[in-house]
Amino acid sequence: MTIESFQDTLFEDPIGLRFRHAREKARWSIESAAQQLKLPVSVIDAIEREDWARLGAPIFVRSYVGSYAKLLGLPASLADEVVKGKPAPQLMAIGGTPVTQRAYKRSSMNVGYLVMTILIVAAVVALALYFQSPKRSVTLIPLDASDSYGLMAPAGTSEAVAIETGSAVSVPAAPAAQTPASSGAPDLASGAIVIRFRGDSWVDLVDRSGVHLERGLVPAGTERRFETHQLASVTLGDASAVDVSLAGAQLDLTPFREANVARFTVSSDGRIASN
Repeated sequence: MTIESFQDTLFEDPIGLRFRHAREKARWSIESAAQQLKLPVSVIDAIEREDWARLGAPIFVRSYVGSYAKLLGLPASLADEVVKGKPAPQLMAIGGTPVTQRAYKRSSMNVGYLVMTILIVAAVVALALYFQSPKRSVTLIPLDASDSYGLMAPAGTSEAVAIETGSAVSVPAAPAAQTPASSGAPDLASGAIVIRFRGDSWVDLVDRSGVHLERGLVPAGTERRFETHQLASVTLGDASAVDVSLAGAQLDLTPFREANVARFTVSSDGRIASN
């Protein structure tokens, strides 16, 4: 081993500097490299500066670093080195371990859904029994002139109304007007998905044919709007900085979050499920 190779082993350049030297050796500018990778210039700049926090979740870091390394002819293992050296996101523990918290939240949600289902079923059964209960039958007995009291009809009529002695005649109650069916929840299939960014966040938006509608860093103050039939899956790198609404209603991202990354799919009828 020569002295130069030994020194190179001891004083190996940082990963970001290795990317920069490889790019400059290829005589490419940052803009040229970003254009070839179809990525924002800020991504290339963040990799060469080793500003991994700007790249978002580890899944994004691995993807961008691996693509850049492949373009420059550097070892693909650099992506693994970066991900291993990147500190894990800080989690705020409210009580217990994160696994326990998730299990508690899921069990609480399941209990809530069960209670709601029981209440709805009980209400439907009560309404059905009410409307199907037998009504009091009313029998009108023909009046006999020999055992009835004649009542004079109002002026302008030639007939008298007779009521049978000892019997009560009641007029049957008018049938209850049917209430219109509840419109229920809004038609999700005709609603729009609106994604608002309160802070910078990496996103990966994929349509139903597998094409990436958008993949990269989106700055704060930006809004994206899609019809439900346009999206198949959504990945948000910083879920705490993003608000999602579906058909005008705010979507709770908690069930779809792992650490600070939210992933969910959108069905053709507008239903949201975990990815």
